[in-house]
Amino acid sequence: MVACHRVKEVYATRNPAEAHLVRGLLENAGIAAVVENDTLSTGVGAIVEELVPSVCILDESQYDQAKAVVAEWLTAEPEAPPWECPKCGEAIDGRFTSCWECGTERPA
Repeated sequence: MVACHRVKEVYATRNPAEAHLVRGLLENAGIAAVVENDTLSTGVGAIVEELVPSVCILDESQYDQAKAVVAEWLTAEPEAPPWECPKCGEAIDGRFTSCWECGTERPA
């Protein structure tokens, strides 16, 4: 895993869509944030380094507030039950309205 080059990492995941969702939650709470490493991998020749998407805040004084926002999201009960994507079969958490694997919208 490659750490944030910005001020402070508050969340990391293998799912870029989830990282961008968390960034949006932070920004809605008034916390400037960016997603770093939201590409699959980088490397030269046979040496490949996996890049895990990281959500980083830009103001270290907001770290505790940002961690609280992330913790609240992680412990919140899903608004809808988990579902399976009809296109690719990925299991999706009920909090998401589209598949993070292929982008297909949750069926009605």
